[in-house]
Amino acid sequence: MAERLFFLLMCATVSHAVSAAEITRENAATELDIYYLSGDITDGDGKRFRALLDRTRVPGRPGLLILDSNGGSVMEAYELAQMIISGHLGTFVPGKAACYSACFVLLAAGQPRGALATSKIGVHRIAIHDAENTSSKGFSVDMNEVYRALDVPPKIRLAMLETPSRDMYLLTPSDIREFSSIPDNVLDELAEVRIPEQKVSARTFDSLGALLTSYGELIKSADDGRVVSEIAETYIPEALKLVGPELSDGRKEYLLTGIREFTAQANLVKGILASAAVSDTYSDNKTSRELLESLFLEILTLNPRDGTLLRHLADTGFQFDRDRDIQNLAFADRYNELRELCRAGFCSEEQVKEQERAWIRRSEAFNKIMEGRSDREFFNRFMINNQISFINTLKFTVASRIRDRTYITKFDFSSYTALMNSIIDVYNRMARSELTRRDIDQYNAVMGAYILPYIENALTDEGNDYSEITDLSLTGGAYDLAYREFYVSSNRLFFGESYPREATEYVKLEGKIIRAANLMMLLLKKDVAYTRYPPAFHKCADSVCRKEDDRRIFEGLMSYYQSLDSLCQKGKCHRKQFQRQKNSYTLYSKIYDSFISRHSYVHREHLTASYLSWQLGRMQRDHDQYSK
Repeated sequence: MAERLFFLLMCATVSHAVSAAEITRENAATELDIYYLSGDITDGDGKRFRALLDRTRVPGRPGLLILDSNGGSVMEAYELAQMIISGHLGTFVPGKAACYSACFVLLAAGQPRGALATSKIGVHRIAIHDAENTSSKGFSVDMNEVYRALDVPPKIRLAMLETPSRDMYLLTPSDIREFSSIPDNVLDELAEVRIPEQKVSARTFDSLGALLTSYGELIKSADDGRVVSEIAETYIPEALKLVGPELSDGRKEYLLTGIREFTAQANLVKGILASAAVSDTYSDNKTSRELLESLFLEILTLNPRDGTLLRHLADTGFQFDRDRDIQNLAFADRYNELRELCRAGFCSEEQVKEQERAWIRRSEAFNKIMEGRSDREFFNRFMINNQISFINTLKFTVASRIRDRTYITKFDFSSYTALMNSIIDVYNRMARSELTRRDIDQYNAVMGAYILPYIENALTDEGNDYSEITDLSLTGGAYDLAYREFYVSSNRLFFGESYPREATEYVKLEGKIIRAANLMMLLLKKDVAYTRYPPAFHKCADSVCRKEDDRRIFEGLMSYYQSLDSLCQKGKCHRKQFQRQKNSYTLYSKIYDSFISRHSYVHREHLTASYLSWQLGRMQRDHDQYSK
């Protein structure tokens, strides 16, 4: 029966399309019922599919559901899976099509079920409102039992339980072979099957306000692939139509140049992903979406008179009032972390550098064309913020391919306490000069591109505000980069341009470990092992630091700052870079302290003292070196 069912697919002409937005049907005589599901799985899809089955399903006739979806609502997917089982439908993912997250529930429910080696199938833990918590982890355990009942192989079930909701475990060709129940000879026959392309809406808009309202609805509800096609084929042409008549020849030329630069940048990004062995549609759509959204919003900023975009950003809560220097440092730090991944052997560094140069060309052209506008500074910061977001996505996409590499497995993720111990171990080995240059390159890449984002996601999953975590992350990166610039510039006063690169990489790793350790302290606030850590950072009178310890460390830190400032005035170190580093530290310190205060963390004094003690150690070391 299975071979007969799938062989008939090759000559079938009936198709029933199912999507998050619409359900259509074509009628023809055939011995097989074929259904398509593409796009995000959203509320109401179960009812629509049930209605479609009631109208079209012929009792006793073989049926097949062909899938291409990035996932969506787990509850809706579970309802659809029950219909697949009760309707005796097979399931199949064509080559180069995707079936991620909740879509996998549907695929697993099919009997028979299958996919090709080129199909993109991914699983991860369940999230509730884009965050993991106790309830969502319980649902993931329940889903594991569902998959067990559907005879999903243990390796795939374990990967689902171990992969955070913001990441994706992509099934290997061997995983797919073990999971599939379709015979190989039938899979060969299915190789040419394709999901019908979703139609892009042919909407038009009579004002920027209407366009932005529609755009806001799109990015909230649609999957990345849908957003990419809609922006490229509907929103950018409509934005050009609405903005174009208001533009001078110079601004029109910028638009044409900007679109050409965007195309070049998009090709470079594809090259970076290819160099990192990332070739799945899911990753390609995510990075393309970030780039297209940036270009679309740039087009709207060129409108010389209409304040619609500014009002739209205010309505959506967009704020970016950080110090401009901090923002530029954060931007450079994100690119540094991406280059570190390449230097460690995970991607092409030259392509990353070229991608950065392409964006700088766009930024310079934008600033030139916006000269004289009062909102120029705001939009310049807005563009940089968009690019930071894009680089974060690109960096994490590349980093997702290194999870099974040696330097990832050296960190223990079994608990927050275990991960903290791993981080401290790296720091101690570094302090004892036990790390080679290759070690430092690898640890820099892993810490910046995987460990720190992992901790930031964990903080968000614990119920902390995402924007606050982002503030901590960006200002922390800016502070680290400012410190490195001061350290390198000051040492070049002694060593000249021959100052060894290894020492710089050492300081980079130390900065990442300090940031990671301080963020880990926030996660360990409820852990009984919490009080084990103070001796690893500094000496306190008790196992938990008190206010007097906090005050003592802070007074020592300020004393060293003043002494270093005096040394820099005397030409012993780079004074300008020192001031930049101090300003960055001050802002990071304020955000860190405010975060602790707002969330009523227990042992607040200990957390602050732990944080300050790292900086005290740095200042003391630098003071001793530069005072010689």
